[in-house]
Amino acid sequence: MSTLASKIQAPAVPLKKTRSGRYQLSQKDVSSWLMLAVGITLLFSLIFFLGFAADYKWDQFSPAVAAKIATEFFRFDKIAFADQLSILALLINTVILGFITTVLGALIGLPFGLLAARNLSWPRLSNLIQALASFVRAVPTMIWVLLFISGYGLTSTTAIVGMVFHSWAFFVKS
Repeated sequence: MSTLASKIQAPAVPLKKTRSGRYQLSQKDVSSWLMLAVGITLLFSLIFFLGFAADYKWDQFSPAVAAKIATEFFRFDKIAFADQLSILALLINTVILGFITTVLGALIGLPFGLLAARNLSWPRLSNLIQALASFVRAVPTMIWVLLFISGYGLTSTTAIVGMVFHSWAFFVKS
């Protein structure tokens, strides 16, 4: 019978101790230096583009215009009341669609998740469900929704079916 201490494996890279006696968990290697180099390169590219390459007339920039844009963006009193109600109804519709999609995806995904478990199902069935769920998860949700919309028309039902199809795969995985 093995103990817990014998199951613990040593890390692939030996940990270094700092002066205070603590272990240093993050160590600098080639990949961290490469990420830093790419980040600095992108930062300098952005500075070069904004400063020299863009044809934007920075001397005509007005802080007053920027402030007016920022304050007018949140002025909902300038929208007609009927339009405000329409926007609110569409917002509530969107939240309900997301809720329905999540609940249906969970209800459909739970039995498939149990069938995808290797210790509860036959190996071939488990592999088949896991492969199908991996394929569905690999394709973005928007693509599934567009596929269902192109086949059945633009309705909220086809949007729900497309999003349930994708969330089903995530619930199978979890």
